[in-house]
Amino acid sequence: MKKFNWLNAITYIARAWALIIAIFAILAMFSNQFGITATGVESQSTDNIVSFIFFPLGTVGGMMWAWKKELQGGIIALASMVGLIVLSPDLLEVYWLLVFILLPIFLFIWIGYAKRNLNSQ
Repeated sequence: MKKFNWLNAITYIARAWALIIAIFAILAMFSNQFGITATGVESQSTDNIVSFIFFPLGTVGGMMWAWKKELQGGIIALASMVGLIVLSPDLLEVYWLLVFILLPIFLFIWIGYAKRNLNSQ
């Protein structure tokens, strides 16, 4: 029987968490990002398009990249979230949602550093 590995357990928790965020982001993206509303199709502003690049594309893309390369994907996702917050600072009012999204990102970055240190020993 294999010995329990905390790093692998945390990796699977971060992956599951990222998958949940990705599912909700994709559902939200299809519901309103393409301008489909009850009144019909609307055009999107430049701010909405740039926000869309940061979240969900950059953040979710980074978290999915982190499934293979934790450190790189975590940094991509973190940079996208920072860009989104800089673009829309009013998102800081919904801190619980930011914490929910940022925790797996920080887990991926921590896992990436931990695996790098384990491989260098």
